[in-house]
Amino acid sequence: MLKKITSIFLWLLFGISALIFVLYVADVLNEGVFISWSYVLFGIALLSVVAFAVFFAVTNFRRTRTALIGIVAIVIICFISYAIASDELVKVQSADIQKIMTNALSKNVGMGIFTMYILFAISVVAILYTEVIKIFK
Repeated sequence: MLKKITSIFLWLLFGISALIFVLYVADVLNEGVFISWSYVLFGIALLSVVAFAVFFAVTNFRRTRTALIGIVAIVIICFISYAIASDELVKVQSADIQKIMTNALSKNVGMGIFTMYILFAISVVAILYTEVIKIFK
């Protein structure tokens, strides 16, 4: 039953998409409607992905435990990077960049850079660990 409902829903979305495309090509609709429909389809896809991920996580918690540990580890690394990052503004020569540069933006950019450094260091250590273990096997 669920498969039939899903199939009908997908054919309905396909039909609406085809109709909007034909009306756009025939110059009946403008690109605003076309883009808005793309946003609706993107929202449906995003909600589907999140819903199925939550459903899978709830029904198969043992299998998702390692993924959750990885997500928590990345969040912790991001918090550490945010704490380390400075919000000091850097002098730039471009007037356009100076207009949009704020302390919060500087702190977020610093967080991204420090997160990259930490993840790079972790990956190098993991590669070295794997190679050393291979030598002793």
